[in-house]
Amino acid sequence: MSPPPSTVPVLTGRPGTPAGGAPPAPSSVDGRDAVAVSRAVVAITYTMDTAIDASGWDAAMRAAPYLAPEYFATLRDNPPDRSPGGEWFTWQAHQAYTTVELTSADETGKPEDTPFRAFHAWNVTVTATGRDGWTERSPDQVVYVILGRSDAAADWKVTDIQVR
Repeated sequence: MSPPPSTVPVLTGRPGTPAGGAPPAPSSVDGRDAVAVSRAVVAITYTMDTAIDASGWDAAMRAAPYLAPEYFATLRDNPPDRSPGGEWFTWQAHQAYTTVELTSADETGKPEDTPFRAFHAWNVTVTATGRDGWTERSPDQVVYVILGRSDAAADWKVTDIQVR
């Protein structure tokens, strides 16, 4: 039997700027450019710092300005209630933060963008750097970003992210 939701501990970090880089300010990202928005969200989501973050969920919360309200609500309302896992524990042991390298993976094939839906893929390379000098590069991943908007003149918002 699970404990009532109010007694489940929520693993969340504290406010701050990750050592691997400040999230891009919404004013610095062209919201009408689906590629720019998808790139910003992926960069923010994979830039983590064990000094301020309890898990990758905290990084995802920093992407809020670029997320569709429904998608953000789903993420916000489902914080982790258990340990983030072995890789995170290694990072914590080294007091690590991550930096991210992104290259377009759109050549892997994607649906054609429309004025209201866009699809972009990114090859993501994450390097964790410990404050003790340790470094580790995570295996590359391809991250697929789906964006939407209700008006062709509106800013793009991310409606889903899938990792393969």
